[in-house]
Amino acid sequence: MAEYEFSDAENTNFMKFLQTMLFLSIALLVVGVMTLIQGMIPETSGGDIILGLIFVTLAIAIFYPIKYFFDIITTEGNDVTAFMKGFNYLSRAMTVLMVTMAILWLSVIVGFIASLS
Repeated sequence: MAEYEFSDAENTNFMKFLQTMLFLSIALLVVGVMTLIQGMIPETSGGDIILGLIFVTLAIAIFYPIKYFFDIITTEGNDVTAFMKGFNYLSRAMTVLMVTMAILWLSVIVGFIASLS
């Protein structure tokens, strides 16, 4: 049974979405690498290395689903399957983001409590 095929207008929207995801992924990667390099400078805190790793992890998590969304535009006959795979990986990326934010908030709270004593 053939799957729904997205229209050219819908494919254009997917392309805009992909461009945004790609830009965000590259920006996070650049910031992550710069933060990692800064964290390796002896005069800076080790927290920069952790923050850099978080940025790089987020960049990878956001970059991974791009392939599946790109398949929607470039292939025929499997748009719904490609969309669901991309959505699944994007959902995982949002879980990574949620866990990362929880870790960042926890570290801020621990740092604040430590500064009080």
